Amino acid sequence: MEQEILQAPVTATILIITIAVSVAAFYNKKLKALFVLHPYSVNRGKRWHTLVTSSLVHSNWLHLLFNAFAVFIFSVKLEEDFVALSEWGHMQLLMLYFLSIFISSCGTVVRYREDFWFNSLGASGGVLALICGFASLHPLDSMLIVPIIGPLPNIYYIIFILVGCVYATKKRPMEKIDHYGHLCGAIAGTILIFIFYPEVIDSIVRSL
Repeated sequence: MEQEILQAPVTATILIITIAVSVAAFYNKKLKALFVLHPYSVNRGKRWHTLVTSSLVHSNWLHLLFNAFAVFIFSVKLEEDFVALSEWGHMQLLMLYFLSIFISSCGTVVRYREDFWFNSLGASGGVLALICGFASLHPLDSMLIVPIIGPLPNIYYIIFILVGCVYATKKRPMEKIDHYGHLCGAIAGTILIFIFYPEVIDSIVRSL
């Protein structure tokens, strides 16, 4: 684990800052309130910083641990891949993560801009961007073995995630879960991989 972290300094920095800020916010309500995304306010020209800072705070320990674990698993692998493919690899990982979070938050603002009571927090938009980004970069590999079906190419996980997010936005609109942010994060991560490495598109087309 130590070697993986050393090879992925951007991922390590993201994890350290996110965990430190989230834990601090658990015990400091003012800090948490300062960082939480409030679409109603952003739509009125206020609290623009929360388009990014909302990814640094979480609702509870389970929320934080799940996202931190997912970032560790997928971000380390992506950063290693990026570094192997480009001299700008570390910067690409940083751009993919935070641009996806920004785009995710913008999607949330568009959807909930008139809902005064809606708030959003957590790194889930960035996490889904990492998962879809990794799957896009390795479309023919398999992250999991599905019972009965067997190994399933990663490209299908992207499809399942996108369909699942769309379904959640349509069928569970009253939940205080940011499904629109999740969807936008997943789309952003996929598109950014296509921008960084256009040749991936051909691999995905051939895998379908």
